[in-house]
Amino acid sequence: MLLEVKLVNVKSYDQAVVKFSEGLNAIIGENGAGKTTLLEAVGFALFDSLPYKISEFIKRGEKKGEVSVKLAGPDGRIYTVVRKFGESGTTDYYVQDSELGRIAEGKGEVRDWIRDTFKIDIDPPSLFENAIGVAQGKMTSQFLETPSVREAIFSPIIGVDGYKKAYEKAREYEKFLEEKLNEINAKIIELKVHISRKDILLTKKRELEETLGKLSKKEEEINKLISPIREKVEELERLAKEISLLKPEAERLKERGTNLIKITKKLQEELEGLEELEKKLESVREMYFKYLEAEKEEIELENQLKKILDEIEKLEELSEESIRLKEQLNLLKERLKEVEEAAKELEKILPLAEEEEKLIEEINRIERSERLKKEISQQIDFISKSLQDKKHQLEVLSEKERMVRQIEEAVRKLQSIEELKENLVKKISKFKTELKLKKDQLEKMEHDKCPILDTDCEKIVEARAKLLREVEHLSNQIAELEKKSIKVQQLAEKKKEAETKLNRLRGELKQKNSLLREIDEHKNRLNKMKEELEKLEKDITRRKSVEERLKVIRGSVAKKEQLTAIVSARDSIVNEIGKGEEKLKAITMDLSRLKELKMIEDQIKKELKEVRETKMSCRQGYEYYTSISKKIEDKPKIERELRDVKKELLETNSKLKIVEGKLKEVERKFSDEEYKHLRVKLERLSGELKSVRTEIEGLKRNLKDVNAELEEVEKKEKLLNEVENKKHGFERKYRFIKDMREVFKAAIPEMTKAYVEAVSVEANRIFCELMEDYGWDLRWEEDFGIKARYMGREIDFAQMSGGEQMCAALAVRLALLKITSSLGIVFFDEPTQNMDEHRRRNFASQIGRIKGFRQIFVISHDDTFEEMVENAVKIVKERGTSRVVA
Repeated sequence: MLLEVKLVNVKSYDQAVVKFSEGLNAIIGENGAGKTTLLEAVGFALFDSLPYKISEFIKRGEKKGEVSVKLAGPDGRIYTVVRKFGESGTTDYYVQDSELGRIAEGKGEVRDWIRDTFKIDIDPPSLFENAIGVAQGKMTSQFLETPSVREAIFSPIIGVDGYKKAYEKAREYEKFLEEKLNEINAKIIELKVHISRKDILLTKKRELEETLGKLSKKEEEINKLISPIREKVEELERLAKEISLLKPEAERLKERGTNLIKITKKLQEELEGLEELEKKLESVREMYFKYLEAEKEEIELENQLKKILDEIEKLEELSEESIRLKEQLNLLKERLKEVEEAAKELEKILPLAEEEEKLIEEINRIERSERLKKEISQQIDFISKSLQDKKHQLEVLSEKERMVRQIEEAVRKLQSIEELKENLVKKISKFKTELKLKKDQLEKMEHDKCPILDTDCEKIVEARAKLLREVEHLSNQIAELEKKSIKVQQLAEKKKEAETKLNRLRGELKQKNSLLREIDEHKNRLNKMKEELEKLEKDITRRKSVEERLKVIRGSVAKKEQLTAIVSARDSIVNEIGKGEEKLKAITMDLSRLKELKMIEDQIKKELKEVRETKMSCRQGYEYYTSISKKIEDKPKIERELRDVKKELLETNSKLKIVEGKLKEVERKFSDEEYKHLRVKLERLSGELKSVRTEIEGLKRNLKDVNAELEEVEKKEKLLNEVENKKHGFERKYRFIKDMREVFKAAIPEMTKAYVEAVSVEANRIFCELMEDYGWDLRWEEDFGIKARYMGREIDFAQMSGGEQMCAALAVRLALLKITSSLGIVFFDEPTQNMDEHRRRNFASQIGRIKGFRQIFVISHDDTFEEMVENAVKIVKERGTSRVVA
């Protein structure tokens, strides 16, 4: 049983808690108020059903939402199912036991808990969408669909869909097995073809092995002949190679000795030339050192001159800066005079500016008062109109109170009518029984015979006459009682109508207290608003005088701000003047050194000229000394090279003698004629050996291929056994799956028939209760359509009126829900659409009497249900937000 539904940031709800009770619950509100959202929330939390994206379930402008459903389980314990979600999906989903804490977490565990707890064997979303909480508009429309569409909707609910899926799935597996058997048969044929070559391969193997043996013997014989010849050829080739190496080496050494003699002669001549230059160097040594001294002094004087010139340049720049600084100081002093004049003018304008600011603030306040006055006037008009409406409603309710008292008095007078009706039925039944007995006795007395002994009897005539009088008297009494019964029945119906009307009026009178409170609140608000309006009127009357004064002094604030900006610059100007005068004083002191620096500049330039003249007079001697010094520096290097060349010449001559001796010895041992003869013989034998070996290699490869084929054949033989065994297994599975599909095929219509018959019996009972007419015979067909028989006439669902269709659809869905689960709750979303006033009231009175359901929820904009139930939840929507009205 559902106890409470809590919504946080769900569609048009900020936060709402809705409590439910056992029995019939009505959720009332205008279209679009948010009633169906409660149904969707229950489906989302308990059955994982939502007809759109989760992101669309969150209130616009929010990032996350939450639905929690508190319920009482079949074991009597209290559980809360909580589902939290964001724009991307569910963030937390769990079941909370009131004592044990969380007992299921995540979509899988929560779904399993719901199915186990409420004995649901089918897909929960399908059960909810097509039985528990059928969406508005689908209640009847689904029964008007084609049989194939109806089958897709209802077969999952009764569980037949699972058998159909199993049947189709088994067909896929049967097809898979057929394909596998075809593949295996093809494989067996292929393997047998391969295995048939085994005898041919064995014969070929023996022939190859015999030929290979003969060629191996021939190879050994050739190897014995070729071995000594190869050794002699290799020795001669080694000697030939040594000769080819020694001859070039001897030539190289001779050429190197000749080159070294030339190099020795050249180095000797260079050394003699250097010794001659050393003698000439002494004559220019003094001029060289005098040039170096003058060059050093020139660099020092140039550095001094550069420093003096840099300092003079800086002082000249300071002179230009002092001129600019004097001009700036004159400008700043003129600005300071302007600031002093502005300060005097500012003292005069300050009072007027303050007054102008106050007047502008006063005007703004008066304008706010005018806007507030307009808003309050509009509210007064609205509340006054609302107050008149509510007073009219109160008058209507007072009239209804009078009607209630009248109806209560009438009902009280008719209180015993049911008892009277029952007594009349009992009397009529008793008299009819007596009448039947007496008529039976009359039949036996028809021939004036004793009814006991079955013989003629004179007393029977008298008894028969008496009995006829009694039968006539009883018939008259029964007729009289039946007339009374009709009148009593009419009174009972009037009483029932009066009670229905009384319940409706009592439901409407529940609004009286809240209406009285609202009237008092409206009166209080009107009084407060009128008081506030009087205060605002006083403020508004001052506007004209304030505007006249403001016109006189307008612009004072702007003038004040302008003068304040000028005066605020005074301190910075004074500060700039002080800093400028200090800087000018420092520059004047620095400029006093300029004359002294000019004199030093002239003295340095004079000394620099004398040094450069000395340098020019010694330049030729310096350059001659420098060039000769560089050449003489190479003398030690040439001396070392000369020693090294002489040493290498001696070593080269020694190596040449050794190489020439070796060459003569090797040439004596080598015979070119013998080498050519042996070489021809070796090549002939090697060709024969290569031919034999090539043939042997070819035979070995062939033999290897034959052996590999034989191994492959043996593998194929083993594989053939395995494949044949596998084939037997697949054949057994294929026979089993075909038999199983036949079982599924036969079971589907039988199960459908069993469920449909069970649902039809229960649906007919519910339908007759809703219609208050037990002359109907409602059936749910095996194609999941609805048919009925009434007064001997067969009626199709499409031929029924809108109200009859709604009652029939409700009856089938209730019966279906009752048979497929133990949940005991059901929702009706706008069930009275297409019903006239009488049918709506009859439906409202009958719906709560349906047996087998612990809770029934009716969602409707029709206030008929509000009058008929004890627990009515009213939903209103204000400024886009839905809320529950207490």
